[in-house]
Amino acid sequence: WFLELLDYLTSDKANFIQSQNDQTLFVREEDDGSLTKIIIYVDDSLYYNSGENWEFYLKKLESELSARFHVDFQGQAHWFLSMRITRDAIGNLTIDQSRFVANIIKKHLGNLEHDFLVHTPLPTDFIATVEDCSETDVEVQRLSIEYRMDYPSVLGSLIYLMNTRPDISFAVIKLARFMKLPGRKHFQAITHLLHYLRCYKNYGIKY
Repeated sequence: WFLELLDYLTSDKANFIQSQNDQTLFVREEDDGSLTKIIIYVDDSLYYNSGENWEFYLKKLESELSARFHVDFQGQAHWFLSMRITRDAIGNLTIDQSRFVANIIKKHLGNLEHDFLVHTPLPTDFIATVEDCSETDVEVQRLSIEYRMDYPSVLGSLIYLMNTRPDISFAVIKLARFMKLPGRKHFQAITHLLHYLRCYKNYGIKY
């Protein structure tokens, strides 16, 4: 599907240029000098135009795509790849993954209650060292059962969450260094990070 779409968008008929940095991004310069951009992920896409006549050029794009493919246009974007997109009255955009955070918390912390606030992604006294790693896979499995979580699986989710949560980037990168043989201290730290996310699950990036 992507190759077929690629052939069409980069053809003389559509006249888009594929980005060399992100191969899912396509850009076309319009007659008024504005840019129409479309980014694609499997069968989802976002598109916009940068000029004053943006409505005209978006309708033009929609007409072109409809003539070639069966497409469902859903209007203003509110969700994309588990990311919520909200726009305020003056045009600021906020992107967050609060629903994704809620799913992470439910999966890895369950209904575990707590009556305290966690204000930092990692404990303030946390120092990650290889000396704290488990010695065997069996020890890691025991810790996984005790903490009711698979360390690599949690980190995989957190790496995706970093798209809209730069506040956890340092913590996630630190903890990822010990993915092979995490020890008790690393399990405690990642549990701390999950509690931090529970306290601040609605954070996002505002443009």
